[in-house]
Amino acid sequence: GKPLLGGTLMRAGRRHTPLTLQAPTETRDTFGQVETTFADVTYPTVWAHVRNTSSEQDAEADGMQARDRYQVVTNYRDDITYKHRLKLGARVLEIEGINDRDERHRVLELDCVEVSA
Repeated sequence: GKPLLGGTLMRAGRRHTPLTLQAPTETRDTFGQVETTFADVTYPTVWAHVRNTSSEQDAEADGMQARDRYQVVTNYRDDITYKHRLKLGARVLEIEGINDRDERHRVLELDCVEVSA
């Protein structure tokens, strides 16, 4: 049979990559500066189709920095915002675009860029 995830029937082979959703937490350091850390949102796991869409080089102060961009396609969820990020193994993906495909609350497309953790 076809795998069932969160009550939604998924087509086999389409969204087979597990990602970890991370939510931001802001705290103040001893100098009163805001520090943002990220904690894993353990339930439910984000199952997605992940596709590298481009790679580019950015000039940084310490040399060239590669930036890989990804499109992440998953079942629709209303709890993913621009403040969240995704972990793909050891890689961290920052969310830059959120698209509810066809505005039908079935498929969510996320435009992401890989960042240093």
